[in-house]
Amino acid sequence: MAKEMGKVEMIDRFVREKRKWEAAQISRPLPPLSYQRPDISKNRLVKGMHGHQEKIKVLLHHSSRFSDTDFFHYHDFFELIYMYRGGSIQYFRSKELTMRQNDILILNPNTVHSPYTTREEDCLFNILIAKELFEQSMLSLLYDNRMFTGFITDCLYQAPNAVEFLYFPADNNEQTGGIPSIMESLIVEYLNKQEGYQSSMRALLVLLFMNLSRAYSQLHPLEKEPYETRGVISEIISHINRNIQAVSLTELAEHFGYSPEYLSRLIKKNTGQSFMELVQKFRMEKAKYYLETSDLPIAEVMELSGFQSSNYFYRFFKAYSGSSPAAYRKQRRASRRP
Repeated sequence: MAKEMGKVEMIDRFVREKRKWEAAQISRPLPPLSYQRPDISKNRLVKGMHGHQEKIKVLLHHSSRFSDTDFFHYHDFFELIYMYRGGSIQYFRSKELTMRQNDILILNPNTVHSPYTTREEDCLFNILIAKELFEQSMLSLLYDNRMFTGFITDCLYQAPNAVEFLYFPADNNEQTGGIPSIMESLIVEYLNKQEGYQSSMRALLVLLFMNLSRAYSQLHPLEKEPYETRGVISEIISHINRNIQAVSLTELAEHFGYSPEYLSRLIKKNTGQSFMELVQKFRMEKAKYYLETSDLPIAEVMELSGFQSSNYFYRFFKAYSGSSPAAYRKQRRASRRP
């Protein structure tokens, strides 16, 4: 029986094949690298195009020979950058960061940045994580990881004090060990795409975030405290999502031991949205999920998403997504056809 290919061997083979494909696309010699920062005035949004089936993607950043084509940009998703081999420069508006092998950088979606590699051996992976994945499920799995729940909540609701990124140098990560192995498993899961790979990747991300938080807190025990007071918001958001059909402000306040008035202010302060605005947003996302992934009648989709009035549901859905529920289902299915 043939020996099973190891994780590193599989990733290295994927990188070689990708680099070979990139080289074949070059029709004429490229000029030498300029080693210059891109023009910050030309920054633009890069969309992750996450469907309901695939909330986590893994992309290999292109070869260093194309570095001068990179540009300043920001995202509609969370990006985790893993320096698999070599190094890179990450440019920001007013600073830059040098990454080395096994370093990890987790970016606020609103952070304008641009990567730059300079050597052929430089190899970094981008893990793209849909924002709604955290709102729908992962925040509840991270409820006791105050550092990450605080960061994610601040980013999701654009808190004025949200940091641009979380940086975890490889030297710090060695405090807990095993982090490169988790990253390799994450990449391999995506490359293989076996049954349940998205669930497996979510579990690996939870494990990764906990290990990173522990490594960071061992070196900076006091710096994690600003996130402590915001951790409860992640639990509130997760509770709303899990009980979206019948959740009410009164029930939510009773569950968390607050008065409805205080809870309403707490939600508004930390998310910039009222309780009802959050509920309506989550109900719409739930309805879109069922429309994309099931053949359920629209009336049943409406009920499962927590809407009681069909007239209101159709009107609100059209205002939120720009199309009727039936048209939305048809468009999304058509976009997935090969």
